[in-house]
Amino acid sequence: MPFPCLIAPLLILIRLDGFDYPAAAIAGTLLAASLLLLALFNVSQTWLQARLRTEG
Repeated sequence: MPFPCLIAPLLILIRLDGFDYPAAAIAGTLLAASLLLLALFNVSQTWLQARLRTEG
């Protein structure tokens, strides 16, 4: 199996080059969801730290 460790953006480009648009759309959706979750966790962590700092 070539390229056993693919990152999501590279997988999307490979799928687009092969004209596999449904797979590229799924990979793009998963990438967007993971980035959204990462941003959500970052914002919630910052908010929680600020809240604990003001209460303590």
